Amino acid sequence: MRWIAVLVAGILATLPISGVYANCKGEKHKDTHAHTVSVAPYFSVFVEGADLSSYDSEAFKLKGIMCQTCIKNVEKALRKVDGVVAIKYHWEEKKLEVWGKDLNREKIKEAVESAGYGVES
Repeated sequence: MRWIAVLVAGILATLPISGVYANCKGEKHKDTHAHTVSVAPYFSVFVEGADLSSYDSEAFKLKGIMCQTCIKNVEKALRKVDGVVAIKYHWEEKKLEVWGKDLNREKIKEAVESAGYGVES
């Protein structure tokens, strides 16, 4: 009986306490395992100490983002786009915010698509 309690405790420890549970089946993943992602936005600043209030911002609705690895792939692609200084991804809304100088929506869209994900707007 004790082994059952240990087994149940182990299973419960792996369940998400709060978050979105998503099955990743995107092209960037070779498997179809489940991932837990936080409900808090994914936020990354490319320029240390950047005051985002002094930059322009653009918003995009993305398709195909299922987990942290997905958004990190997008971040990696956007780090190569001139002028981009920060991103924030809102999981529940599937919305990407991008801050920078002289932002080019088309270049940002191309970068996201080159990472293997879609842009709705």
